[in-house]
Amino acid sequence: MWGREKNEKALCYLVNLVRCQCVLALEFCLHVREDSKMKVERNEDEDEDEDEETQLPRSILMRINTFIIAAIIFPSLPAVAWGQSIGEELKVSISSKTLSDTFGYSIDIEGTNFVVGAVAEGLSGAAYLFDATTGTELAQLMPVNGLPSEASFGTSVAVQGDVVAVGASKDTENGQGSGSAFLFDASTGVQIAKLLPSDGQANAFFGHSIDIEGNIVAIGAFRGSNNGVASGAVYLFDATTGSQIMKLAPSDGEVNDYFGLSVAIDSGFVVVGAVADDGIGSAYVFDAATGAQIAKLLPDGDPGLRAFGMSVAIEDGTVVVGDPHELGGNGLMTGAVYVFDAQTGARIAKIFPFDEAVNSNFGQSVAIQGDLIVAGAHQGYGVVVSGAAYLFDATTYAPIAKLLPREPYEGQRFGYAVSVDNETIAVGAYQGGGSGYFSGSAYIFDSNAVCSADLAADGVLDFFDISVFLNAFSANDLRADFTNDGTLNFFDVSTFLNEFAAGCP
Repeated sequence: MWGREKNEKALCYLVNLVRCQCVLALEFCLHVREDSKMKVERNEDEDEDEDEETQLPRSILMRINTFIIAAIIFPSLPAVAWGQSIGEELKVSISSKTLSDTFGYSIDIEGTNFVVGAVAEGLSGAAYLFDATTGTELAQLMPVNGLPSEASFGTSVAVQGDVVAVGASKDTENGQGSGSAFLFDASTGVQIAKLLPSDGQANAFFGHSIDIEGNIVAIGAFRGSNNGVASGAVYLFDATTGSQIMKLAPSDGEVNDYFGLSVAIDSGFVVVGAVADDGIGSAYVFDAATGAQIAKLLPDGDPGLRAFGMSVAIEDGTVVVGDPHELGGNGLMTGAVYVFDAQTGARIAKIFPFDEAVNSNFGQSVAIQGDLIVAGAHQGYGVVVSGAAYLFDATTYAPIAKLLPREPYEGQRFGYAVSVDNETIAVGAYQGGGSGYFSGSAYIFDSNAVCSADLAADGVLDFFDISVFLNAFSANDLRADFTNDGTLNFFDVSTFLNEFAAGCP
């Protein structure tokens, strides 16, 4: 073990190196190192038994030398976009997919059940159930009595327990574009029920959004005319009987609010996005048992080209709302994700993409579960403009990783849909995929596969990662806080060195 004096000298050594990044710091640090070596030699003469306890470990010295080289060679490297990268564990597609299936337009995952919508397959649409562990196709979900052409079956999907819910937003049961939704048995793929609103109307797009929790299915009809044309509505159904429970509408609903474009339900709360409300967008929280409106959630900024409420998610009273048109700290359109308390409506946090990618549509899709928040940016970029998804800590809101496909396609819309369950993340990319421009694919990621030391997010551990760490540490940037204790010190340097030496999974 190191003595306290040597710990302090080593800390001084590295802090000066990191903060100065110059020859003077190097000379100072080398002096400290020589001083340490002289003291070790004296200790060896006095007591050989203390040798292992007082001597700086060779591996640490070698890694410190790496820092010295990095500081000298890269003293003025431009800042590298931070955020570890993760490649998918599994890529899912269907063998029969064609040019225009748009497989991956919608997705949801729970346990080993992974459901994917292909909204244009066969023109009427389709949905598929997969094993999330192996990628094996378990069933193709199709309505018993079929659907008309362009019914958009698979526009939205949700799964919980043994029930899969699928929206067909352009079904014609109650007129052109009126929409419908279906429930299927997840173990057999057999249809359980077809759901229709009691006041169905043409062009309501009932089924555009869908979610399920417990015995309640929430379905959005964002072009319904409850408070005027395209004001929108959300309907709650009993998942067992298929009967309608109630209809939700905001107290201040108006024409063209698009209330119901997105919907989520959890822990007795229903969250609904109204993306066009007053030109900026909003989201509403309702009591799932009574239908009472609890809160209206609003973003920052002025009306304009905004899209707050494009996506919503909720878990255990924490609401996440995406606005893919929000202006970032750079003054450009990066998109943003907001976090709220469902009960009080108070805002908790506001999250931007940590690489400040412009026009990426960050927040187009969102998901939350456990200690993870996922945000899709379907026009984001890695090597090409394939789209991306971002992973954040749901408690601290600190960035964790950027998710990218291992084999990206230009314009594949990766991140258009996202879902997360038990640290497994699902991402949809409804364009590209190899069988045609709109064939699509879906991806499974393991959040535990994050390579912490890959700060340059390029999948390789090299001097660029060291440079990112040096820059962050010298700027007192908590991205260098590898011990997660809120302060930067020798222990963060040591932890980074250890993880760098260990390599990526």
